[in-house]
Amino acid sequence: MTVLVGNLHSEFRAFWHPVAWSYEVADTPLGVTLLGEPLVVVRRPSGEIAAFADECPHRGAPLSFGRVEGAELVCAYHGWRFGFDGSATCVPALGAGSPIPSRARLTPPAAVCEQYGIVWVALEPPRTPIPVWSDGDDKSLGAFAPTAHTSHVLAAYQTDNLLDASHFPFLHGSLGDRNPLIGGHEVVEQHDLGFSSVLRKLNDDHESTEGWLRYTFAAPFTVLLRSEEPDGALRQSFFQAVQPIDERRTRLFFMVRVPETATDVLAELLAQEEIVQQEDVWITAALRRRGMPIGGAQDLHVRSDANAILFRRVLRHLFDSAATAKA
Repeated sequence: MTVLVGNLHSEFRAFWHPVAWSYEVADTPLGVTLLGEPLVVVRRPSGEIAAFADECPHRGAPLSFGRVEGAELVCAYHGWRFGFDGSATCVPALGAGSPIPSRARLTPPAAVCEQYGIVWVALEPPRTPIPVWSDGDDKSLGAFAPTAHTSHVLAAYQTDNLLDASHFPFLHGSLGDRNPLIGGHEVVEQHDLGFSSVLRKLNDDHESTEGWLRYTFAAPFTVLLRSEEPDGALRQSFFQAVQPIDERRTRLFFMVRVPETATDVLAELLAQEEIVQQEDVWITAALRRRGMPIGGAQDLHVRSDANAILFRRVLRHLFDSAATAKA
């Protein structure tokens, strides 16, 4: 049976997804949408993050329209107040000391956390942890992050693009001429919900090694990429996580670590990466697929699409295991 993978599947609820940069959550409520569900994200006075369904239980007003006062989230419509445990603390129209209905509670997702400067949410208990990015914790490396673009790109095809190296010489003219040949693909580790692989890039002589691309994929839409010199020294390390917003829109959170630390060099690298991001959005937003087919009729694959094939196997297992659990 062919499954068309879009953005809104219940199977994606039990995984960590990025929803905001940490710096975007300050002293006002932030409204976000994950898998079609509106959420409000707030920062407690202690600095910790909390998240709830973005709907006041009274009349359904968006709580992201409200405000934070001390340790309470205040609805903009009727002034109802809620503690960060989700319980209502005050209904102004009833007067002080009046009983508050037991249903006057906010609904939190299963889990929320911050890691690598990103706010993550799992709508149901997550099946896997957020992947470890060792380069992200290395304070000796230079760091930059392009704009987190929101675009009309299916999360599956955006992830497919992040796992693909063969488009570099053609789509990304800003990177200069590169040999499109891939010298080899090795699966380093493979499990039901992810994999690690390494690609050997060839020089123009089609024999010697130009560099190494080390990929780590974690279901459903997070990709780590470490680009290395032929001797294994770091060129660039990327952490890339896709937020499925609604039926068609996604937001890409993208961070980079490099050996260079000079401000002017980092600014130049950031400007180049912004161009690369726009080129990726330009082509992936033009894809006419309504969903990514897995099982049965497939996208056409060749040898250089080894990561894409592994990615689809993970998605296939994800859907099959969810179906088995429901049976």
